[in-house]
Amino acid sequence: MNIFYNLLILVIVLLSWPIGKFLAKLTSEEVKSGRHYFRILRNVVLILVIVMLFYFSAINFMVTTSLKVAGIVLGLVLLALFLFSFKATSERKENAIFALLIVSVAYSFYLISNATFLLSALAFIYGLVSRAWVFGDVKIRKSAKRKII
Repeated sequence: MNIFYNLLILVIVLLSWPIGKFLAKLTSEEVKSGRHYFRILRNVVLILVIVMLFYFSAINFMVTTSLKVAGIVLGLVLLALFLFSFKATSERKENAIFALLIVSVAYSFYLISNATFLLSALAFIYGLVSRAWVFGDVKIRKSAKRKII
């Protein structure tokens, strides 16, 4: 039953990606006007995930040292991608960050159950916001190219 529960969590988090794109298509005008807020929410959620990875890796006494190190390394890699995403964002960077969030949700299965719930909820929110933001960016770039031509 526990394996089924974990797989269900991963599937729900993965569904945030197409749902975010669908919502962005449905509300394209709001995505264009709210790009700034999507970026802020994306950054806040990513910072919360990084802090939670460090916190839950450090306080969990039931986890072996190698798993603690894996959680800290995962948090550092997410932090590095987050800092590099300030310079220029692209769909590839967002895909890489979302893939690492999926790995962090899978990592949280070895932690406290509260960590699994919180990390999966934040990863779901990140998937919705990030996909809507990237899709809105792509639509704006395409419409700008059409105006030039």
